[in-house]
Amino acid sequence: PLICLRGGPGAVHTYLTPLQDLSSAYDIPVILYGQVGNGRSTHLQEVDISVLTEFRFFAELDNPIARL
Repeated sequence: PLICLRGGPGAVHTYLTPLQDLSSAYDIPVILYGQVGNGRSTHLQEVDISVLTEFRFFAELDNPIARL
């Protein structure tokens, strides 16, 4: 599988959509991953922003990886 991570806070995943063509070309799943709090992902309205660290985002990324 290929998990595509978009760059930077506030960026959307749309520039990664051409990578979805790799799914049929190589017969692999292609996942366009959006971190928590951005794009169409869950927005945490009442959260202390100090908990939104790179360690938290890496931990969140473990969720889809574990399901593959």
